[in-house]
Amino acid sequence: MTDKAEWEVVPNSAIGPLRLRTTRAELDSAIGEQSERHMAPTGYPIELRYSVLGVAVSLDGSGIAREIEVSEPANPTLAGKPLLGVGIGEALRRLTRAGCVGTMRDSHSIDAEACGIRLWLPDGVVASVVVFDIEDKPPKVSTAELLSRLG
Repeated sequence: MTDKAEWEVVPNSAIGPLRLRTTRAELDSAIGEQSERHMAPTGYPIELRYSVLGVAVSLDGSGIAREIEVSEPANPTLAGKPLLGVGIGEALRRLTRAGCVGTMRDSHSIDAEACGIRLWLPDGVVASVVVFDIEDKPPKVSTAELLSRLG
């Protein structure tokens, strides 16, 4: 599976054949190649790389996929539209058309947190697409709830 196939982004779930909340063995089987194990720079303990495909998968301490990042040579799409190489404005429009509200996280990324999608734009165009497990995020607590807990 080393061709430049279109890998559809499924919000809160998958990119192409790779699904969140799966094991390394399931990922290797889905992609048809052995992954390389690395220490993850993302805060998760383990990162798997499929270098030939431009894919990195972050696993939690239980070995479950929590983030999947795809870049060249893979071709991630959203609602059939390519995402790599797209500028900020068009990236935001494509997220919106897919029902995902994107916000600028910082100067080089867009988050559509409710959809579990992050777009990295280091030079103003999408260089990689991340699908992340929104269930793995710490729950957000309102200010009122925090104050009530403090007494």
